[in-house]
Amino acid sequence: MKQRQTFFMTVCQLAVPVALQSMLQASFSIVDQIMIGQMGSVSVAGVGLAGKFASIFTVVVSAIGAVAGIMISQYLGQKNRQEVRRSFYLNLFLALGIAVLFSVFSIVFPRQIMSLYTKDPDTLSASAEYLAIVAGTFLPMTGATLISTLFRCMEKAQLPLYASIASSVLNTGLNYVLIFGKCGFPTLALMLWVSGVIKT
Repeated sequence: MKQRQTFFMTVCQLAVPVALQSMLQASFSIVDQIMIGQMGSVSVAGVGLAGKFASIFTVVVSAIGAVAGIMISQYLGQKNRQEVRRSFYLNLFLALGIAVLFSVFSIVFPRQIMSLYTKDPDTLSASAEYLAIVAGTFLPMTGATLISTLFRCMEKAQLPLYASIASSVLNTGLNYVLIFGKCGFPTLALMLWVSGVIKT
């Protein structure tokens, strides 16, 4: 009975933080859509289409993270720290290489990529501009995904959760400041108008 309780507690210590972290990550796009939604349909469509392409990268990196988790857990069970480090860095460098490729293509060819999703000129311009901005998050996202995997395998799932909480607060705050032009920053609407994305 005691072994079952210990097992249950261990599962809760791992599963609950991971579930909460996933919910927080999902809230990022929800908050973005709610705030961007106040700027008009073109902006919403542009963010949504760019997000679809970015989600391809997210799936690829998540898959690498899952593989890394299997390898790291196996070697941790064997108490083979050398192979743990080797597995972590191998998957990290692989993911970083893919992140660099996605970033380069998204920054250099954003319009060509977004033209596969839409032919509307306004939506194409908005989505291309947003994709070029989002590309700057690919490398940090890769590092965060692999490091989170390592902490979870080491039964320290609370640390990635705390980081996600801080990221969620920062994301919401920066959205409010930058999208609506608070604290002396120019509004995103003005920036998009200047670049010709929003027609007046």
